[in-house]
Amino acid sequence: MNKEHKTKVGICIAAILLLATIGADATVLVEWDIENVSGVSADTISLADGMSASSIDTVGVVPLSRDYANSYPGSFAATEWSLASNKDYGKYYTFTVTPDAGNTLSVTGIGLALTRGNYQGLGAEEWELRSSLDGFASNLLTFDLSNTEINEQKLFEETFGSALTTTGSIEFRLSGAYPGASSDYSGLANMLPDNYDGDIMIGIGSNVRLIGNISEPAAPSDLAATPSSTAGQIDLSWTDNSNNENGFIIEQSTTAIGGPYSQIHDSAAANVVAFSVTGLDSASTYWFRIKAYNAAGSSDYATTSTAGVSPTSSGVDVRAYQTAEGVVVEFVAYDVEEDGTIQLALIGASGKAVWSGTVNATDGPRFFARFQVPGLELGGTYNFLVRDEVGKWWEANGVTVGSFNTEMTSASLAGITLTFDSLPEREYNIQWLEQLGGSWQTVDTVTASERDTTTVVVPYPAGNDAVGFFRIQQR
Repeated sequence: MNKEHKTKVGICIAAILLLATIGADATVLVEWDIENVSGVSADTISLADGMSASSIDTVGVVPLSRDYANSYPGSFAATEWSLASNKDYGKYYTFTVTPDAGNTLSVTGIGLALTRGNYQGLGAEEWELRSSLDGFASNLLTFDLSNTEINEQKLFEETFGSALTTTGSIEFRLSGAYPGASSDYSGLANMLPDNYDGDIMIGIGSNVRLIGNISEPAAPSDLAATPSSTAGQIDLSWTDNSNNENGFIIEQSTTAIGGPYSQIHDSAAANVVAFSVTGLDSASTYWFRIKAYNAAGSSDYATTSTAGVSPTSSGVDVRAYQTAEGVVVEFVAYDVEEDGTIQLALIGASGKAVWSGTVNATDGPRFFARFQVPGLELGGTYNFLVRDEVGKWWEANGVTVGSFNTEMTSASLAGITLTFDSLPEREYNIQWLEQLGGSWQTVDTVTASERDTTTVVVPYPAGNDAVGFFRIQQR
């Protein structure tokens, strides 16, 4: 390599700074290593989560780092650029940035330092930046080096007329043109202001850096809180509306839907849509909210309903039995505080509700709740949750479906003795039918006092004639 080429190379000091915003604040997303470039491309040396980037490569030109590797460290200048009077857009630097799936990239500007690369002013003076978003049809920016000094790099920091916003890749192409015939090296570099065989570098070079942010994840929705069949536990579920979250942050309040909230979990992994909160006080009411997060920040919150949720307590006495119409599940709700809705939920093998029903309750010392539950079988054992009129949840596990049995155990002068299955303090009508085809008559009403069975003596409805049929009707 002769001295003339050394002098030409000596002024090839350049830096490029690609400015982008992905969200509100900017950070360094990717950096390309121009300082240690060799061969025909510059590799990335750092990359933020949530995106990828190609190397910076040359197309149609010959970089100095290929011909004179290690002789001029930091130079990525090139020769064989086109003439300004007949521009060849097949000669360029190229680099591509790509957001990960679900992210949005919005590039707003570019900063770069360029040099003509020849002390006689015959290097590439006219530079143009184009992008793939319009098929490289128009200039994003132009850079003029006609007034630069010998061994001088010129810094440009420019913004685009409008942001380049995409969820896909953006390829950038930077091309230069000579004012006249020349093969001198000009273009990008990150060379130190040092002595290269008599040439002193002017200015400071730089690696290529992409600045911006990864888009924040979309907020989750449909946050539901359901008391578990396990006492003191509430199961949360939600809809994941993003595909770029690192995870979810879960918070709870024992005051109101408006908070204050405290964080209870910060490591629910990406794509998880359920979480169980344990160790809760069954006498308390809880509100929950959740947000997704990633390196760029956090989404808005999804919050449970305004009513709040209480974890399950044990103690409700539920009974299930087979009837001609299907399986009936019933229980007594004591000390009903106000008119409201009582809910019964059937809990499946996964611990989630597979069926639920409601009845309207009235305030008073007791209310008899009765549900016809589909899908239950005689002899089967099931788990239930009961939500009372004030929102408190109760568990009833291991409930076995039995038969509703009525039996005449004896007859005497006093009447017929009947024994039947019952709930405590539930009222039952004793009905009699003299012959089939007639109308049932209520001959007595009794209040059950035992958990499993009640025994009552019913006087003969037709004097001393014991002929006829009895049945027990729940009120």
